[in-house]
Amino acid sequence: MQVITDIIQYLRRHGLLSPEELRYLERHGFVEPEDDLEELLRDVDPGEPSAAEPDDRLVQDAERKLRERSRRGARSRVAPPALGADRVAASIVACWPSWEPELAGLLAFARLLGPAGDLRIALRMLRHASPEALDAAVAALLRGGKPHLKELWRALAFDGYWQGVVPASARGPAVRSYRAILGGIPLGDLARYGRELRLAGFAHLYLLVQGQRAVLAAIGRMLAREPALFDRRLFTYRSYDPVCYWSLVYAFSALLPGSAAASAIDLHSPREAEPGGAAECAAWAAAVAMVGPAVTPLLARRDDILEFWGMLYCPSSWDEGRYRPA
Repeated sequence: MQVITDIIQYLRRHGLLSPEELRYLERHGFVEPEDDLEELLRDVDPGEPSAAEPDDRLVQDAERKLRERSRRGARSRVAPPALGADRVAASIVACWPSWEPELAGLLAFARLLGPAGDLRIALRMLRHASPEALDAAVAALLRGGKPHLKELWRALAFDGYWQGVVPASARGPAVRSYRAILGGIPLGDLARYGRELRLAGFAHLYLLVQGQRAVLAAIGRMLAREPALFDRRLFTYRSYDPVCYWSLVYAFSALLPGSAAASAIDLHSPREAEPGGAAECAAWAAAVAMVGPAVTPLLARRDDILEFWGMLYCPSSWDEGRYRPA
């Protein structure tokens, strides 16, 4: 149960679960509904206390102690100062060079669309590319094998921008803007963050997050529309990446019940062990970004190992040549 709870928390943090998906998971017992204090108070019986309840004197004494403790805590805690937009933007710019090696796969993918001199130009291209152009680039990648999926997935799964930019305790409008961007809020909903988006750091971060999601969405569209394109040796011993493999397994398995085209593909159960931990969270996140709500019913069965593994399939070609010769 804890594993699926951690996965859901990761997905919520990244803004990948819609209200409908959260309600689905809540109905299956994986998401706790938000407690409404007013609703709880409304249910309190205002009548006489029962004999089992503490008397008024004990209640008043407990409340007095809580107030004193609260006052002492308030005096000892100093609220962290709010970070300004300029400082957060400067921190993003300072971190950017250390992110670029991890994001080389996005630059290589963008070059399937046209010339791109550097990562920032590539991200603008991805942001403004039409769905049709992105889908064609995915098809070209699958047919040509370049860039390698391992390299691309390293960039798509990158989330290093969650650490090192602002302290966890940081607050203020600029910090809220930064976290809203990481949560994948689309441009139309970022109107109140207009000032921040005029700063280079925020603008580049926005393009990065949206670029990652645009490419994943294109892969998901092609997986749903042309699964036969994925029926090839995507993984070998040298090119295997667990997050990529399991992202595609989850997405392919989620789409399989409604896919007539996949029936012509030779399928088998995945041959790899699930990665676990942060890698598993990243794989589920990519799968949700690819095929959206189709993944939720699969995720809801994650704790029932027999049922869950009985729902997992992938093209047999994915595991051809995967292992070293004896």
